[in-house]
Amino acid sequence: MNKCLVIIPAYNEEDSIRGVIEGIQSEQLDADILVVNDGSTDSTEWIARRCGVSVISHPTNLGYGSSLQTGYKFASLRSYPFIIQFDADGQHDPSTLKVMMRAIEERDSDIVIGSRFLTESDIEMNVGHLKRLVTLFFRFVICLLTGTHITDTTSGLRAVRYSAYAYYAIRNRFPAEYPDAAFLIQMLFRNYTISEIQTNMRDRAYGKSALHGGLKPVFYMPSMMLNILIVFIQYKVVFRVKNNA
Repeated sequence: MNKCLVIIPAYNEEDSIRGVIEGIQSEQLDADILVVNDGSTDSTEWIARRCGVSVISHPTNLGYGSSLQTGYKFASLRSYPFIIQFDADGQHDPSTLKVMMRAIEERDSDIVIGSRFLTESDIEMNVGHLKRLVTLFFRFVICLLTGTHITDTTSGLRAVRYSAYAYYAIRNRFPAEYPDAAFLIQMLFRNYTISEIQTNMRDRAYGKSALHGGLKPVFYMPSMMLNILIVFIQYKVVFRVKNNA
């Protein structure tokens, strides 16, 4: 077993999953790879298994957050010192994994985020206006609730120490959908530390992101806000009442 587990949540990513896995393998990292197949109806699972990595398959589509929690449980049972979340759509550059691993090992941070906006060079990376607006909004919300400034609140590229991810491995408090901002707020409320490093993202070669296509853009913001509200109530209302009882 290696010191790091790269967790790749995947749903119907048959066009990109092989390239993502082989790209990570080519970096020759001290890391194992786990693909969490979230009820895909295409060949995602078959392709991932052919690449020789660990695969866990959900019987049906449970959501991105549920896939991450499955990965956390897998990692916790094997006591990986840290994990790295890595998207299956090909937007994350495998060469950034070495930088992420070095950052989580050398810093005191419990969580390291690969940020697209740390140097405000998002224009060069072709980040869409809608995605930029959403990130700015949740940047404001997180700062308002926690006093912490995080530049890229929706980045899926994150390194997380055992102390932080194990919390979710044993507690079912992880949002099934759109957990990005709520996860950060929950961790900050529990006094975990978060830092960022600058990373570049590629254009998505296949499929569409959560902010494009159908009714997804309509539900994205309300779902994120609902998750944040639930976290706020849990930690600032319920826990306070229990502590004062």
